[in-house]
Amino acid sequence: MRIFIYLASKSISLRISILLFIAALLLSVVSDAQKVVLDRLVFGTYYGMCRSDCINIYAVESNQLLRDDSATYGKLDWFFYFTPTRKMDPAKHKLAKGLLSQVPVELLSKNRTTIGCPDCADQGGIFIQAMSGPVSATLKLDIDDTEEQSPEVIAFKKKILEVVGYLKQ
Repeated sequence: MRIFIYLASKSISLRISILLFIAALLLSVVSDAQKVVLDRLVFGTYYGMCRSDCINIYAVESNQLLRDDSATYGKLDWFFYFTPTRKMDPAKHKLAKGLLSQVPVELLSKNRTTIGCPDCADQGGIFIQAMSGPVSATLKLDIDDTEEQSPEVIAFKKKILEVVGYLKQ
């Protein structure tokens, strides 16, 4: 019985240590403005009822910007896997790279979340996969501003729309 109690107490200590390590890791990426610096951001827009150029999905990292031309409306789910089909030019990467440090922290805590009602009224949606170390989050955002979107999320969303608009040119 003493061995079981000893092992159980070690297990609890180990769990607490792991949780403290994870918390410290998460806090280390949070800046003063409650933003994170991501390793990779997959982002873009999608429209279900359109004739052409309906899906525009990109992945930005510190050293490159990629586009996924294989993405389809039905595949933009919680298990979407970005498949790079072409590398974008350095000038476009420079603009998109800024997004890596502009993601509000609140979005990282909302994995597999839909905010608003993306594309419910044919207004389209914004797709995001944010990755920072072991932490990742996949979200779908309504292009329209909604009550559940904080001012920080709305500002970030507008920046994504601006960048996607530029990248499509």
